[in-house]
Amino acid sequence: MKRLLRVLKIIALGILGLIVIIIISLLIFYHSIYKATPLPAETAVAVNLQSSPNSGKPVLLPLPKTITWTGGHFSLSDHFRFQASADDVRFIRKVFVDHLNMAAENQSGAPILFKRNVSMGSQSYSLSILPARIIMEY
Repeated sequence: MKRLLRVLKIIALGILGLIVIIIISLLIFYHSIYKATPLPAETAVAVNLQSSPNSGKPVLLPLPKTITWTGGHFSLSDHFRFQASADDVRFIRKVFVDHLNMAAENQSGAPILFKRNVSMGSQSYSLSILPARIIMEY
């Protein structure tokens, strides 16, 4: 009986040692293939990403190619009014209702303008925030 327990103990320690070796090997392998993804060369951001949460300025994702911070702010009301083309109204309204829990209404002359710009490239946008108006071109 003692011999059987000794054999089982050796097998258990062997399996445990094998598991530890496999885990260490996987960690070394993943560490060797991991490469930090650098920001694209054309990205020139005036905000240091490491200090953004402490700077009081919002972090914008996806990261814009250029950004200029100016004074002032734009305050959103409880009822979101925007102006957009008929093709985009449903999507914009859904985003505001689902993600921000705000009612959204398309209204001519609203302070927030969503404007489709066919001359801009795919996945491009321009966001201008003024004291009385926000213009989002995409």
